[in-house]
Amino acid sequence: MRPRFLIAKGGITSSDVGVKALHVKRATVIGHLQPGGPVWYTGPESKFPGFVYVIFSSNAEKDDTLKKAVEQLLNPAKACWAKQSGGWDA
Repeated sequence: MRPRFLIAKGGITSSDVGVKALHVKRATVIGHLQPGGPVWYTGPESKFPGFVYVIFSSNAEKDDTLKKAVEQLLNPAKACWAKQSGGWDA
């Protein structure tokens, strides 16, 4: 089963998830959901090619940052990065 998206928080955690779990070797950064939360499309070699992967630093600025990110991912038409990149098939 392919998830619609994945959010990881923390530098080491995000790296381990990306490299070890998702097998990402290349990705395209298409924008940000929230400050400090870049949106990646994973490369063709990854476990889920063209997958939306969002990384947040361990010190994401506000308590509701992750909540807002999930809301945007569930409704990408309202996300500014989706408008710029053309969105994705969710």
